[in-house]
Amino acid sequence: LLQQSLALAPTEPAWYDALASLHSALGDRDGHAAVWKQRALHAETRRALALEQYGAWQAAQDAYAECMSRWQAGEMTLVNTPQPELALWEEGIVRSAKALNQWELLSEYAKAWPGSQPALLMECAWKSADWERLRDLFRRCDMRSQAALKMLQTYAAIHDGKLAEAEGRCNEGIQIALAQWCSLPPVSLSSHTHLLQMFQQFQELQE
Repeated sequence: LLQQSLALAPTEPAWYDALASLHSALGDRDGHAAVWKQRALHAETRRALALEQYGAWQAAQDAYAECMSRWQAGEMTLVNTPQPELALWEEGIVRSAKALNQWELLSEYAKAWPGSQPALLMECAWKSADWERLRDLFRRCDMRSQAALKMLQTYAAIHDGKLAEAEGRCNEGIQIALAQWCSLPPVSLSSHTHLLQMFQQFQELQE
């Protein structure tokens, strides 16, 4: 429906934003990039997206960061960048940092926006084996139940030696992941791959 709407109104930014958001939620990075290559105002954005698609993470991160720096410096060619494209640059830097295992950098970024980045803060604490901070985040952050959250809670419970709690959290995570799997479209997308990896992690945690 969104693609049909886009065909009828190809100059309406809202359709591009909605379609890109849907591709992102499905984990379809190629579809997301394809939409943004039509939507992007600047050639620099399309270049950064292409580098990311090729898996050139350091080059992609540098390209996104350069766009952000030039915009902040008030360069005339980028000063008119719309807010969604600015957000895309920021998200691209974060994705690249994850791929490059730059968890210290991500932790500093997430701490600067603690109210809006609780999931990233938790992931950074887990990757850094900062279990005390991770438990504190569980207490302070009100997040809806997600398979990824249950997985982190399982890891923390195992670290604390609370095996019964770990088993319960693990089972809850599997049920949430199964519900998410059933909600996906039947076509093959990378979102299925992510969930398969998550099921494997839950299996290893159970063992």
